[in-house]
Amino acid sequence: MKYSESFRELVESRKFNYIGHGNPNAKILIISKEPAIDRNVPEGKILYERDIKCNCEQWLANLDRQDSVSYDTLKESFHSAETDYNPLYPYKGQKCLVNKKLKGNDQPNEGTARTWVAYQKLYDRIAGKPQKGKMDLIDFHKYVFSTDFSDETAAMSNQTDPVLTHKSIMHRKEMFKSDFFQKFPIVIIPAGHYPKNYGINMEEIFSVRWVGKTDFCGEGKKRKFINVHYNSAHTKLVVHTVQLSRYNNELLDKLGQIVRGFINNDLKKYAIDFLEK
Repeated sequence: MKYSESFRELVESRKFNYIGHGNPNAKILIISKEPAIDRNVPEGKILYERDIKCNCEQWLANLDRQDSVSYDTLKESFHSAETDYNPLYPYKGQKCLVNKKLKGNDQPNEGTARTWVAYQKLYDRIAGKPQKGKMDLIDFHKYVFSTDFSDETAAMSNQTDPVLTHKSIMHRKEMFKSDFFQKFPIVIIPAGHYPKNYGINMEEIFSVRWVGKTDFCGEGKKRKFINVHYNSAHTKLVVHTVQLSRYNNELLDKLGQIVRGFINNDLKKYAIDFLEK
């Protein structure tokens, strides 16, 4: 696995404990609110140490072993995360269904978080791939890089400390302005009203402008918003929508259409299969 100089520079700066998960060479970046980890329970403390606090150190290890670490060489880590976890393909071996244990059931299955199921379904729509069934393994990490505005964690956003969350966001703002994060031509921000609540100026961070109208999907309580932004050259797309743990198929269909339209109409210099590189 080869890494760009901009990614290497960011990781080696050691300024940020939590950079993200998935493919640093992807063309799609997803930025959500904060990691959904409850540090008040023993399992949550373990997840926080592994997924967030040690993230930069894990990437440093990957940089040192870039000739021997790849998606194919990584071991399945869903059942052996304590030894085989890697942010390049976290919890490899998870299936495309919601983990029952994450829903409060004492009997876990081999699924994943609802948000990651949504990311998988969205990526498959963007790439024009068949939708995965519940027994299929998730693989969006191979084609997407994902992270969060804040590294303050909680089971739910309304349970985070707003002062610490704002401090984290302000610190990580510098990270998002780095060359690495600026290189993504497609940025999807399923963060709901988080940017408004915490003063996150998406236009300023990514040098884009809102098209001036909001699209909506669904009716009543299922109504979801979509705001689209482009840079002046139409070489960068930023899509802001609701948190995808609350997704519905209509929303994912619409998001997929917007991103595919951008790829086909504005990124013609790329082959259509660039999503897989």
